[in-house]
Amino acid sequence: MRARSGLITSLVFGVLLLLCVGGGTGAFVLVSSLEGAGTKTPTAAVDGFLTGVFTQRDEDKAGEFLCSDIDPSQLAQKISEVDALVRRYPDVSFTWTTEQKSKAKREVVYDVRVTARTSTETVGAQRLEVTTTSNGGWRVCGVKRVAA
Repeated sequence: MRARSGLITSLVFGVLLLLCVGGGTGAFVLVSSLEGAGTKTPTAAVDGFLTGVFTQRDEDKAGEFLCSDIDPSQLAQKISEVDALVRRYPDVSFTWTTEQKSKAKREVVYDVRVTARTSTETVGAQRLEVTTTSNGGWRVCGVKRVAA
């Protein structure tokens, strides 16, 4: 009887272990596929995000480069600000420079200066600190405005 209960306990433990490992792997695959692959370099993630916001003014395009935990309303608000500037200055164009500020194994922080110009004048500039993180691919996981 003892041998039989030990066998049953071992089988139950084995099944639970398989369920935990399978569930964890399944969750990882699901989350990874929902978030997408990311980019090969942190600079590509920053440029893709900035292009989506300032050049294309498209939430979906910019969102392709963001971590899933970024609040979508913040992105919508930023694109709305850019749209308002474009309505005020129809010939405005945006340029930016990126300078690496710090680098860790899976995180790179950039100092970004975005400039808005028309054909006759500079109408605005702002500094941003953009944090990228690698989780199988590089994504923008933090953007904050920095005093110029």
